[in-house]
Amino acid sequence: MTLCAGPPPNPARNLTVWQTKDGLHIAWEPPSYTPVAIHQYLIEYKTVGQWVPLGETHPAETTKYTWKTVSRGALYNFRLVSISSTGAHSEPSRVVSFTTTGTPTWQFAFVRDQLMHFQIAFYVSLRL
Repeated sequence: MTLCAGPPPNPARNLTVWQTKDGLHIAWEPPSYTPVAIHQYLIEYKTVGQWVPLGETHPAETTKYTWKTVSRGALYNFRLVSISSTGAHSEPSRVVSFTTTGTPTWQFAFVRDQLMHFQIAFYVSLRL
């Protein structure tokens, strides 16, 4: 948590990650209540070691992001931090873990009250 003047905002909720051929899609909902307005969000990720910012911060009106340069077959952990206009950081959201596929499939992972992971793969077989 960053120490700044004023209270920090509450963390975002319902962090969701899914994969398409375009990359990893990351979406979230603003907190249902926060003591101060959210100015921006920061997505953080890690594979191992420390958390790393994923690009720049996102304005408060933004609730989704597509990461196009992911590695195939990699396990990523994601979390989100809300930031107030004074720079106060919320506690991180719950962590969502997601493993990218080696071939384009649809995957979906999200957090509500507990960590849940769903995976759906589509395979096509052609007979010539």
